[in-house]
Amino acid sequence: MRIESDFETGRPAGVPRGMPLDVSLSVNLTPGLALAPGGYVWQLEIDGEGQETWRAGFQVRVPG
Repeated sequence: MRIESDFETGRPAGVPRGMPLDVSLSVNLTPGLALAPGGYVWQLEIDGEGQETWRAGFQVRVPG
């Protein structure tokens, strides 16, 4: 699955140039998204670049 979007953020007054800024992001997925049991990773990339801290792993377990 791939989700693409554009966003823009500005530097608030008083924040020095080059300081990291946070951006809130939410994504609505189709209800009932069927994932087979196993391990998955959400991974964020911006302009084709990512960092290890931009990854979050999770497990889907067999119902029961």
